[in-house]
Amino acid sequence: MGGGVVCAGSRVVEANAVDAKSAANTFQNSFVRSEITTHFGSTVRSGFTLVELLVVIAIIGILIALLLPAVQAAREAARRMQCSNNLKQVSLALHTYHDATGAFPGQTNWLAPNPNYGDLYGPGAMLLPYIEQAALYSAIQAVDQLDAFEINDVFDVRISAYLCPSDGKGKSVTGSGPTNVMFSFGDGMWHHGELGNGISTRMMFFRQQWKNISTCVDGTSNTVATSEAVVSTTQNNRAVKGGVAQVASPDNAGNGGPIGKCGFGALTDPADRNTIKSSQTLVAHKANEIASHLRGGRFQDGRGIYSGFHTVLAPNSPSCSHTTDAENSFGIYSATSNHTGGVNTGLFDGSVRFISETIDTNGSSAGQVTSGRSPYGVWGAFGSPDGGESVPLP
Repeated sequence: MGGGVVCAGSRVVEANAVDAKSAANTFQNSFVRSEITTHFGSTVRSGFTLVELLVVIAIIGILIALLLPAVQAAREAARRMQCSNNLKQVSLALHTYHDATGAFPGQTNWLAPNPNYGDLYGPGAMLLPYIEQAALYSAIQAVDQLDAFEINDVFDVRISAYLCPSDGKGKSVTGSGPTNVMFSFGDGMWHHGELGNGISTRMMFFRQQWKNISTCVDGTSNTVATSEAVVSTTQNNRAVKGGVAQVASPDNAGNGGPIGKCGFGALTDPADRNTIKSSQTLVAHKANEIASHLRGGRFQDGRGIYSGFHTVLAPNSPSCSHTTDAENSFGIYSATSNHTGGVNTGLFDGSVRFISETIDTNGSSAGQVTSGRSPYGVWGAFGSPDGGESVPLP
């Protein structure tokens, strides 16, 4: 009896093993390969053909081609939102500064004890304590040496609130702290140091003038405070975004005004609107100053080429200076960005809006004005704080 049970049990175990092996072979044949016996008795194993493989690769390639633009668009949307948030932070800092001092900062201010550079500090320096950079502000206050802007390490700082992620170049400038954040000069195109020529009323930020919110007669929601500009990282940059051309009297209405002297038609070739033509003179540079005369090259410097923009030519237009010494010359500095179709812009009410590069500028053919409505269309109206315009954003 005992032996019979053992034999029966063995047969059951063997049968189960056979069944398991059969099931494994069936699974393998179903998903890995199949065997076909021809009428000649030979066995042929089937698999992927070359054509099938190529079709699969082609499908994958098409899917990648469809997905990449969407991924890139999503990334740019995120970068643009971050840039907008940075401008929002600067707008809040402006109002906090106003609450603390009773006025907005001037375009150039006294800060350091050095008489050569003490009156050139722009809003980018004055707002540091209000964007969690109080330690850097204190370090700048202690600067007292000749050519401090060029050789002092305290200025070689990247401040995230002043940088736009869409402009990767702004993070690679050497020897200075770059800034994408620009402060509005409105439609005042003359020298930043001309205190008596009447253009100070054309902008909220002006040399050694500290204006309070009551100066913004047209309304805080109708007046531009900040925008952005692509930072130049190379000397003699001929890119429209970042480069600065030398153009005598760009505000001269008798010769077509800003658009006739500083517009695309004057400074670029029809086939390439991204590059200043080779025959056009650029601003000069000083060999011993790494960031000298580079657009957006110094976050702390209030002069136009470094941290200012005009509402004269439409966003993403060329920029130009009256002389090759762009530091101490009037000109037209346009707001620019790497965002598609326009620039982020902060208003004095604290909001941030995206302004299209097709915004109305009324042809930009007028000369410099010192009072009344801006001749530069909707864009000019947003730059003038007391022009008598109340134009809603498009």
